[in-house]
Amino acid sequence: MTNLLETERLIIRTWIPERDAEQAFVIYSDPEVTHFLGKASLVTSVESQRQRLIGNIERSHQRNNRTEFWAIVEKETTTGEWGVRGDGGDEGAGGAGEE
Repeated sequence: MTNLLETERLIIRTWIPERDAEQAFVIYSDPEVTHFLGKASLVTSVESQRQRLIGNIERSHQRNNRTEFWAIVEKETTTGEWGVRGDGGDEGAGGAGEE
């Protein structure tokens, strides 16, 4: 696991599919979250979320990490996601799932 940033309360780190799939499913099965991300973001089970995380990580490595998404963790509770696109834009600033 790679922590990219850590504060007193939060950690931004790489996703760990085996560990994070359940909480990611809670986030990405919420219609208020997927409303802003589009229907392609909708997941129907913890296993489909795990597979999506694995696929996202694999695609990121194939693109030489030009696009990466990281978990935002409240010292052991995944609270959202933040990412950077290869074209310099950022995705999810503030974190999906964060109020």
